[in-house]
Amino acid sequence: MTSGSSLTPAIYTDLIAAAEPLVERGLATRDGIVIEGQSGDGGTVLAAAALRPDLFRAVLAEVPVADI
Repeated sequence: MTSGSSLTPAIYTDLIAAAEPLVERGLATRDGIVIEGQSGDGGTVLAAAALRPDLFRAVLAEVPVADI
């Protein structure tokens, strides 16, 4: 998967790339994937949801490092 920016850290696109096959294989639906992260991972889930808001139903970012 490629993003619109070459500055997008791979961890954000890796999370998206892990979720996409779940939808493609019928193991999950776009309105059923919830992602959660704390601290640095909170920033990761926020960034992934910002890049692909159509892919995740909800995001729980607990005490996120969110200066992304």
